[in-house]
Formats: sequence, structure tokens, C-alpha cells
Amino acid sequence: MLTIGRMARIFGVTPKTLRLYESSGLFCPSHIDRWNGYRYYSPAQIQQLGRILRLHSIGLGVDEIARICSGNHSREQVRHGLEAYAERLEQSISGHQAALRATRELIASLDLARDTQLHGEVLSLPPFRVIGIEVEEPEFGDISSLWGRVRERAREVKSSEPGILCGVFHGHPESELRYLVGVPATGDTPIPSGMNEWQIPAQRYAMFVHRGPVDALGNTMREIHELALPAQGLEPADGFDFERYDAKRGADLFATDAEVELYIPIR
Repeated sequence: MLTIGRMARIFGVTPKTLRLYESSGLFCPSHIDRWNGYRYYSPAQIQQLGRILRLHSIGLGVDEIARICSGNHSREQVRHGLEAYAERLEQSISGHQAALRATRELIASLDLARDTQLHGEVLSLPPFRVIGIEVEEPEFGDISSLWGRVRERAREVKSSEPGILCGVFHGHPESELRYLVGVPATGDTPIPSGMNEWQIPAQRYAMFVHRGPVDALGNTMREIHELALPAQGLEPADGFDFERYDAKRGADLFATDAEVELYIPIR
């Protein structure tokens, strides 16, 4: 039989740790002397304690180790418990990696705050029509596929600016966010089947140029509103904001050298 001190010595832990395991029911002595209370362990318990300590070393708590090692703790039972724990670790790592990326972006934004390269050109535009396809509460996948669908049907609309496509956002306080990708249309062109028409009122805008694929456009929008507009003393206003893409330039919207003009309504 092995004393508690000897068992602790084998594994480099303290007797206090073994008493903690005993109080939780995780690992108990095979014999306690009824007269002096000394605890004794059988040699067969060495492997059991070794497994418990290995599980503890990878971050499992006492309760979870107890669940994995309950009963006769067969190999399959331990494997199942470890696989479940590995899945949780992967999810946690993924979450921490996302947090790390966001932290790096925040650090970069602090640098940008000192010297943003974006500068908006202030313009006053007259009212115009856009005819195209509309979605509500769009996800990025919806938007990317929508641009492709509209490009295929652009010839159905008589354009006031040939080769130009617009992506227009509008959010009314009492309705969902809406997005329409379409063609700036002449005043007399009819609305093709399956399309919608938006009337964009006259508005004062700050126009910025986003360079790069559209899936990075969100970063540019944040930089515009957090840094560039305040740096120019401009204040965003409610209204229609839109993206303007010139297909005649040839670059695909998702190419690294794509250019999209961003029109931000301002006061």
C-alpha cells in the first residue's frame, strides 16, 4: 500500500491535491485507517491517478474529469469525452483568433486615426432614377449574387450613364434596411419585369473612392464615418447612400484592383 505522501511524491503533486480529489469523489484512497485516519492507496490506483492528472493538465475541471472517468472509465468513454472537449477547444480557439484579428484591426485603426488617406469630394447631385433588383436586410452573399444578376440584365434598362451600375442603400426608421442594385435610368425607360424603380432625391454627398475587392468595403465605410468625415468637418445625414461602379474600366468588383465610388449623404 502507498501512503498519501508517497502517492503525491510519485506524481509531483501535494497531499492537499489528493485530499481535494477525495472530497469531490474523484479519487479516493483504497483504505483509511480507522484509528489514525491515514490514507493508503493501492498500486493499481497509480494509473488511475496518472490519467486524472493528465486530464487536469489539458484544462479539464474536476467535475468534467469525473464525468469522463465515471464507472469503469473505458477507453471509448474517455475517447468520447476527449473528442467533445477537443471540439470545444477548437471553437474557443476560433473565437480567440477572431478576437485577435479584431484587435489587430483596432490597433491599425488607431494608426489610421493619426493619418487617414481618405478624402471626400463634396458634391450636390440632382434627383435621378435607378432601376434594378431589390432585397431587404441583405447579407454579403445576397449582395454579391445580386450584382451578378443585375449585370446580366443591365441591357434591359435604357441607361442615362452607359456602363454604370449603382448599389443603393436606404433604411427608413419604420422599415427594414433595403438595398437595390441597378442602372441609372433615363426618365422615359420602362421598368422591366422583376425589377423595381427607386427615385433618388437631390442630395449633398461626400464622394470617396474604395480601392480593392468589395468584400473589404465595410472597412472603408467605417474609416469614412469614424475618421474621414470628422477630419473634414462633415456630418452624415439620413438619406440614400450608394456605390457607383464603372463597368467600362474592366476590373471585376471582386478583383484586388477594383474601384468603387461611395456616395455618403451629408448635411
